[in-house]
Order: sequence, then structure tokens, then C-alpha cells
Amino acid sequence: MWKSKEKEVKYNLHHICPSSRWGQTNDINCEMIKATTHSAIHTLFSNEIFPEQLIRLANLNSKALKPEIVKELLEVLEMRDIHNPEEWYKEDCIWVPKHKFYK
Repeated sequence: MWKSKEKEVKYNLHHICPSSRWGQTNDINCEMIKATTHSAIHTLFSNEIFPEQLIRLANLNSKALKPEIVKELLEVLEMRDIHNPEEWYKEDCIWVPKHKFYK
């Protein structure tokens, strides 16, 4: 008789705003997620912040999306500095370096 072995699900701490992009390690900015999901997120997005991720998704899907939708989405995102975490995240999520070197 064949018995399946239940695999232990492993979890990793995920920084919503990446720590390499000034994200804090606290309850507001961190989530425990499945290790496989965590790996997939970083494979697709590396350490991009939220608006950069949205731009990547718009570009990946642009073949199927209406051109005006992609254009409008990018225009809205570019109303703010897409590389500046202070523009996008709550104060408690990020630390602000003395010398701001955004991407």
C-alpha cells in the first residue's frame, strides 16, 4: 500500500518593502509566507518596490492588454517618483537614510 508523505510547509519572512530598499523589519512591513511563494516573488520581481512591480506586470501583459490601459496605468504610476519608497510606503515601513540614494 502506497502512503503519501506529507511535506512540511516551510515559511520565510518577506519584507513588503525590501530591506535592501530601506524596508524596516517590523510587523507593518513583514509577512510570513510560504518559502516557495517567497522564492517565486523574488524570481519575478527581484527586490523591486511596489510601483516597479506594477510597471513590470504592465509590460509583461502589454501584449494582451488594450494599449490605452497600459498607457493610463503607466501615467498614473509615473505621477510619483517610482523609485522613492517614501512616496509609496507608510512611514513605519521604511527607514530614511541620511543621504537619499534612490535607484
